[in-house]
Amino acid sequence: MVLLKTIIVLIQYTIVKITTNIAKTKSQLVIL
Repeated sequence: MVLLKTIIVLIQYTIVKITTNIAKTKSQLVIL
């Protein structure tokens, strides 16, 4: 059970990180 929760947290963290990176990239492209 604990392992499953850890995996879910890691997946959510990764999704947030990817989303943030995409947002940063898009804003940089807009500035350019």
